[in-house]
Amino acid sequence: FLNERGYSETDIGSLAAWFAAGIMAMAIASDYLVKRFSAKVVLVAALFTYATTVALFPFAPGYAAMGALRFFDGAASVCVWVASETILLARAQRAIKAFITSIDAMSIAVGYGAGSGMAYLAADILPSARTFLVASAITVVTAIFTLLKLDRSSDAHREEQHPHEGAGAAGTRAP
Repeated sequence: FLNERGYSETDIGSLAAWFAAGIMAMAIASDYLVKRFSAKVVLVAALFTYATTVALFPFAPGYAAMGALRFFDGAASVCVWVASETILLARAQRAIKAFITSIDAMSIAVGYGAGSGMAYLAADILPSARTFLVASAITVVTAIFTLLKLDRSSDAHREEQHPHEGAGAAGTRAP
C-alpha cells in the first residue's frame, strides 16, 4: 500500500518506528488504565481505537497523519495485549500460568501468520483501501462481541492468595 503511494523505504521504516513509539508510550500507562477501568473496558476501547486507526489509515492525507495513526495503532495494540493477557492470566490457575502464556504466544504467532496470509490474498481481490476497511470491520465485530460476551469475572482485579497472606485477605479484593 505504501509502495503504491510512493513512500520510500525510509518513510515506511519510520512509520514502523511511530508504531513502536505508541507501544512504548502506552506500555506503562496501560497498567494504570487496566487498574482504573478494568481489563475488559481497556480491551474494548483499544479494539475500537485500533479499528478506527486501521479504517482511517488509507485515507490519511500525508506522512504526518499516517505517523499519528501508526502511533495510536501501537498504543491501542499494547492495550489489547496487556488487557487480554491480564484477563487470561486472571482466569488461569497458578500452576499452569506459564503454559497458558505459551499457548497465548503461539496463538498470537498463528494470528500474525494467518492475518498476513489473508491480507496478501485480500490484496489480490480487493482494492488496498478496502482491505483496511475489512480489517477494521472485523475488529469492530470483535470489540462488540467482547463487550457483549466477556463476563465481569475477567475484570482481573482479583489475585490468587499468596502463601504469606492470611485467610480471607485475597477475598477482600474487588472481583
